[in-house]
Amino acid sequence: MSTQGHTVARPLTAWMSSEGFGSVTFLRRDLGTWRAVQRWGIDAGEPPWGALRGGGEPKKGAHRSLELRSSGQRACSLIHLGEGLAAWVTSPLACWAPSPAREEMLSLMVSEAADDVPSTSEASRASTAAHDIRNQLSLALLRVERLDGVSEEQLSPLRGALRSGRSMCNAFLEGAGDHADVALRPLLEEEVRAAMDSSGRSNISASLRCGGNVFAHTSEASVRRFVQNALLNAFAVTPDGSGLRIEATSAGPGLLEISVSDEGPGMDSAAVSAAFTLGTSGRNSTGVGSESLMQAARDLNSKLYVSTSQGCGTRISVHVRAARSERPVALLLDRDPLRSTKVTGRLEELGWWVVCARTCAEGAGYLDRWDASLALIGRGTAGGDASEFQRAALELGIPCHGLSATEEPELIAPEA
Repeated sequence: MSTQGHTVARPLTAWMSSEGFGSVTFLRRDLGTWRAVQRWGIDAGEPPWGALRGGGEPKKGAHRSLELRSSGQRACSLIHLGEGLAAWVTSPLACWAPSPAREEMLSLMVSEAADDVPSTSEASRASTAAHDIRNQLSLALLRVERLDGVSEEQLSPLRGALRSGRSMCNAFLEGAGDHADVALRPLLEEEVRAAMDSSGRSNISASLRCGGNVFAHTSEASVRRFVQNALLNAFAVTPDGSGLRIEATSAGPGLLEISVSDEGPGMDSAAVSAAFTLGTSGRNSTGVGSESLMQAARDLNSKLYVSTSQGCGTRISVHVRAARSERPVALLLDRDPLRSTKVTGRLEELGWWVVCARTCAEGAGYLDRWDASLALIGRGTAGGDASEFQRAALELGIPCHGLSATEEPELIAPEA
């Protein structure tokens, strides 16, 4: 499984297995889809009609995603593979839906940056339009500064809106950009101020939760694109006197979650599906910039999470990698949290960036995801699963050692 989310096979297989999914109904008769589902360990029956006339594997870079949606008494999973829909898989809602059962949840899992981009001519026209719009926005900003007889209170929202629009054009023209270490708090503070200025709504409060020393290794342009669009959504639906929240918090080993939450009316599953359907951006509840949000998530190599329920607001988030200053990754598999904390501290002193896993299945996923240079298995983590984990590490060319009673001999300093 690729570190950049190039396949969802392992996590999807584990999730489906734990939820007891069993039935598969094909919506596309596609040999590539059939082979992929078979690889996930799902009984897909006989090859689809016409399989011998081509089909092949899903094209490289094709869009893959997993959509969870509660509906009636069933929880449905729609798997997208290749150029179209692969299969509906169903199980009792009780296996998945949160409590209370009426809450509607949706996670749009964006697993690959799609290669199905517009044609060259379409992309060229889009770039030209963005360039021309940016120039007009810059000209409008100059004219705003020359206005006489207008109060600063009136000018501030207009100036903010023009700057925000110009920033979005720049983000589109510059693309995702290289991934580098980015200080999140000043970036988020800047975007929140710009969003409040452009919204012109001084009766809405915005709270920011992000430490001053929180750094992400990601694309700054794509983070800004995500935050700008999510804040537009939030300000559009948050009622007067209410507030919204922007947070950058830990989301697990080596991950940070950037989220924007509003106190708007929220959405049911049908409204969410409509808002995040390509071609409907700007309509249906909080669909403002939904296509741009999804593209930002893809550029961040992330999933786009949308959590909402009617009457309880909407929360949109992405996951990005925490900065590790280019330190090599050591993966520690240990069920004992106290021991793993001790070993982690020692490894970090030696120059490693440590990712901890509690189970063998979790560790196997991290091997690919974090491009580990060293794998360590703690005492008490033994058995067939540990052997499979060790074999998987060695197959990837990753040295794998078991921690002894003293633990010290296996704590190896990374190579310079």
